[in-house]
Amino acid sequence: MIRLSEKIETCEAEAEKFSVTLINSCRDFVKKDRRITKETVHEYGSGMSTIRKHQCPSCGGGLIIDNDKQMYHCTFCGSTYDYEYFKEDEMHEAGETYISRSEFMAAIDAYKFTLTKDPHDFLALRGLMLAAANLSNMKQLEKESESVEFSYDSQIVSEVIAGAAEEDKKYFTEFGKLYTEKKKWSDCSKEIVSLKEKKQQIRGVIARNNIDRENYYVRDRYGVLRPPKLMFVLFAVLTAVWTLLEIFFVCGFISTAASGMEHPEIFGWLALCHGIPWSIFAIQAFVIILPKVKKINNIDAEISRLYEESGMMNKKIRGLEEESSKHAANIRKYFHDFIKMDRNIMIGKREG
Repeated sequence: MIRLSEKIETCEAEAEKFSVTLINSCRDFVKKDRRITKETVHEYGSGMSTIRKHQCPSCGGGLIIDNDKQMYHCTFCGSTYDYEYFKEDEMHEAGETYISRSEFMAAIDAYKFTLTKDPHDFLALRGLMLAAANLSNMKQLEKESESVEFSYDSQIVSEVIAGAAEEDKKYFTEFGKLYTEKKKWSDCSKEIVSLKEKKQQIRGVIARNNIDRENYYVRDRYGVLRPPKLMFVLFAVLTAVWTLLEIFFVCGFISTAASGMEHPEIFGWLALCHGIPWSIFAIQAFVIILPKVKKINNIDAEISRLYEESGMMNKKIRGLEEESSKHAANIRKYFHDFIKMDRNIMIGKREG
């Protein structure tokens, strides 16, 4: 045990020493990295901009571009590269490779890197448009399934349209218009699905309320469940009749006793005998059945409200379905012309 304790203490001391060494090394490295970055930025001035995620082939460090010298400079190892090192065709190929792998952020970085040399590069702008909507190719845009949720980065699309050459403005404007229609169509479809789900939930609540409603029905002496309103009316009428009889016998008892007539107790016994069923009828009507009637009235009011809400949803769903059909028609119209335009341009680019 003593040796084990000594060994544990030794290991703890070594671990603490390694921890201190590691922390100091990290601090020194961070300071050195910051100093190199600051000196590089100061040396090349405002004419350079950071190329996001584009790595130096030598060390993997970040590259910055010197527009004046037409060179790339690594902020980590100091290596420099001519513009021609990163050939335009290679960057296009890299972007297409990233897109085909659905690595859309990497594709966006590659195309934006290309645009630093040529802001009007058609293929780079087209690639950005596809990557902005997470599309691997133009065929995916042809899919008109409304069950597929569609979204795109509107900021990138706006930048592409603004950066396109005048002769390409129409192409990218139509591209953006197609995205807008597809997004509206997708939103309509998503809202229709959401409303239908809510409507289904309402139907479930109505069904549960109808089951709860039956729990407040009154079982008659034959074991048959009766609506409490009908039973309440029946017992209320019986209670009213017995009340009149009870009043008659009580008044008879009082008048015979006051006038000194013989056997006033007869009216007293009749009042007492009729008072028992009167109490039973009154308790049944106002203590047992009436609360159930009130419960059912509340449930009926809730069911009525739910039916009204469901009806409003039906109306809204029909409106959205009409709007969705219009967007689908617009997409088919825009897409036919746009794809034709795209194919002609791409054929010209490949032949050129």
